[in-house]
Amino acid sequence: MKFVTYILLCFIFTVLSHAQDVEVQKVKKLCNLDQHFDGTCGADGNKVCIDEIKSRNKFNTPNHCGCTNLGSSIFCQCKLPCKRQASTRNLVD
Repeated sequence: MKFVTYILLCFIFTVLSHAQDVEVQKVKKLCNLDQHFDGTCGADGNKVCIDEIKSRNKFNTPNHCGCTNLGSSIFCQCKLPCKRQASTRNLVD
């Protein structure tokens, strides 16, 4: 009987620990990053914008980007995990 109680308590502890980890991950704030780059959005503008931002190595990898063609350049609107409290809007020229 003690063994069953021990196993049950271990199971409950594991489940509760996992639930707390999931809640912590949901709390991460996302910041906006709006940038202009040379080129076109192509078939997958989300990927183009993410690759452009990753190549700058100044920011975290975006979760999602929107891409708009502006003639010979593109306008990327991305959401990425904040590195600090201040907004990361328009930090790259």
